Amino acid sequence: MSGSMFYEKAGHNLAAAIALPILDAGVVALRVYTRRKQRLPLQVDDWLIFVALILVIGACAASIVGVSLHGLGYPTPEPKGPPPAGNRPGLLLTLPEIVIATKIEYALQILTIPALGLVKLSVLFFFHRIFCPQKTANTKSRYAILFMMALVILWMVGYWMSAIFICGNDFGAFFGNTKGLKEKCGDVLLWLYTLAITDLVTDLGVLVLPLPLLWKLQIAMRKKIAISVVFALGSVATIASAVRLINISKYYRAGFGPQGNLNSTITGVIYWTLIEVGIGLFAACLPTIRFLFKGMGLNSTVKSLRQTFSVTSTSGERRGRIGTLESGTVGKAEWKGEEVRLESMRVGVFRGEEPASPPQKG
Repeated sequence: MSGSMFYEKAGHNLAAAIALPILDAGVVALRVYTRRKQRLPLQVDDWLIFVALILVIGACAASIVGVSLHGLGYPTPEPKGPPPAGNRPGLLLTLPEIVIATKIEYALQILTIPALGLVKLSVLFFFHRIFCPQKTANTKSRYAILFMMALVILWMVGYWMSAIFICGNDFGAFFGNTKGLKEKCGDVLLWLYTLAITDLVTDLGVLVLPLPLLWKLQIAMRKKIAISVVFALGSVATIASAVRLINISKYYRAGFGPQGNLNSTITGVIYWTLIEVGIGLFAACLPTIRFLFKGMGLNSTVKSLRQTFSVTSTSGERRGRIGTLESGTVGKAEWKGEEVRLESMRVGVFRGEEPASPPQKG
């Protein structure tokens, strides 16, 4: 075990499986508290995060069970009696620890793939609510976001179904030895590798989606940077996705670990999967809960948003502000302290005071 990496050890996996649900549950609770403090109803992006949180908790619970049963966090034990013949005897082992590890891995893939997809969709619905408050407005932005939503849904459903039927209808083949796994289920490490690659690609797509719209605005560079920071908080999840890809690529190049150490390989894959989905969910909540953290550089950011997206309404009276996101397409803005939301039907200044009366026409 001395040659194992930290993410292949029981202690680190147990710590991640305990800390991530607590961290995510806390940030989701802050998300709900933020909505209540703003007196806003829960939106689609909030409900998607709730479902993702349940899946993350389930995945972390499965990991804890795997560690407690010595299926995760420990190298494949030496067989009792003479080892199987061959240069890599670990490939032929069918031990209780291997069965436990493969069952936990199977369960985690089924739980974490939809969790990752729902987190991405939550961020996209947030962007849609901000940039497309009216169904007939912001056509280019709307189509771009809807296209990305469709891509994420296809990715999520496709990989989720392939995870369930990775061995066809021979579900028990996944829980046997490595030799049987390769023969009946194909190259599982290649499947994990492509999953990690496409996961990172979709993360990057979600991350950069709002930036072109913001950066084409004719405003000062410092304002562009300030506004971009608000929507780029999800880069934390993208970094976690990249780290996961790097580590899975190592397993892919090396095969099933030294001396066919299947348990260590599975443990490493599970560790980085939990890290990514846990951090991804946390990052998806940051733009919403930023309203709670005053005095941390957010005032200037929101001022930039307000100055950028505010123009005078051309209707008979001045009922609020409207945010111009594209030429000829506007949506009314709703201000709640430091929170900015662009909605088509709601407008006002929510600081416990009535909005000022519109000036009388002379």
